[in-house]
Amino acid sequence: MSDPSDPDCHNCRDCKVLNFFSELLSPMRRRDHRRWEKDTLTWWAPADQPDFLAAISVGIERWRPAIDIDFIRVDSADDADMVCTLGKIDGNGQTLAYAYFPDKRNGPLAGDVVFDEEDFKRLSHEGRIEVLAHEFGHSLGLDHSGEGQRSLMAPYYAGDENAGMLWQLDRERIQGKYPPRQLKGS
Repeated sequence: MSDPSDPDCHNCRDCKVLNFFSELLSPMRRRDHRRWEKDTLTWWAPADQPDFLAAISVGIERWRPAIDIDFIRVDSADDADMVCTLGKIDGNGQTLAYAYFPDKRNGPLAGDVVFDEEDFKRLSHEGRIEVLAHEFGHSLGLDHSGEGQRSLMAPYYAGDENAGMLWQLDRERIQGKYPPRQLKGS
């Protein structure tokens, strides 16, 4: 394939395709355009999985103090912005969970979270909260933070010592997308 940075490149078809995808997939472009355009988000998870529900409730609540969005549990997946399920991903600790960004291209899957059922069984309650809080960051539109940065949105699971608490970097990034929650009386 041609290299568009090469001075001998004559903007051939390959370079046009490469430039198109580079622009489409550039991190800044992706980060800036993914967000919910509402201040109340609904979520659903199967009621017959109390450990999963408990971890979801805490994981999603980690974001509430930082942004002016209310999260409400609903009784039907059809009525939910974010559907949370346990499923088979890889079962071996490689991919613990994944989430869909709030992007129109994701259609009805936007905001949804799937947690690998085998990894869910393996992790502690705190570890489950950590993973779910991270995935809800994606559901709200955040990409991974840079490697080596102290952040809930770091690209790799480092253990449950933080139990899904937001770091300063997480607060700054999410408040760049959504208005910060105002303290009552201010």
